[in-house]
Amino acid sequence: MELLEKAAVEDYQYTVTTTVGTSRRQVCVAFCKRLVAFLLSTVGLSIVTVFYSLGGGALFQALESPHETRVKSRVNDSINWHVSTMWNITSELNVLYVVMPPFTFTYLLTRL
Repeated sequence: MELLEKAAVEDYQYTVTTTVGTSRRQVCVAFCKRLVAFLLSTVGLSIVTVFYSLGGGALFQALESPHETRVKSRVNDSINWHVSTMWNITSELNVLYVVMPPFTFTYLLTRL
C-alpha cells in the first residue's frame, strides 16, 4: 500500500498530498525541491533579480543618504559664498554700467 501512495505522489510532481504513508520530512523535502526548481526557472530568476536590485537600491540609499545630505549642504554653501564674493567684488570695483538704450532706428538718427 505504501508503494502505491509513493507512486501517486511521484505521478503528480507538483502536488504533494499528506497521506498515511507520507511523513513530514518527505513533505518538507518535496516542498524544498519545488521551491528550488521554481527559483532556478526563468521566471524565478527574474523575480529574484528584481527583488535583489530593489533591496540593493534600498540598502544603498539607507547607507549613503546622510553623506549625500551633507555634500548637498556644502555645495549650496559654497555656491552662496562664491556668488556673494563675486557680487561684493563687482560692487567694490564699480563695474556696474548703465544699460544702453535699445538699438533702434530713432536711436541711430540721434547719434548722427
